[in-house]
Amino acid sequence: MRARSSLPLIAAPIAKNSLLASVAHRMYVEERASIVAYLVKVNLVRPVNAPHMWHAAMKSTACELTVLGQHYWKLVKQNLI
Repeated sequence: MRARSSLPLIAAPIAKNSLLASVAHRMYVEERASIVAYLVKVNLVRPVNAPHMWHAAMKSTACELTVLGQHYWKLVKQNLI
């Protein structure tokens, strides 16, 4: 096994209009979208005033916790899970 370096990794600044920045942004958006899709699939969140989460995202409207989501949120706040 190789020993880990004790030096911190320093990321170089990325120009806003660069290809790397657009790829990084796309990966960030896709990651967040997959998390929200999972939460919808397991019935923890739902869109507000929109038929589907895609429509809510395009209109920049909110989503809310379902009853099951609220139950799990209470358990988390009480440090039970």
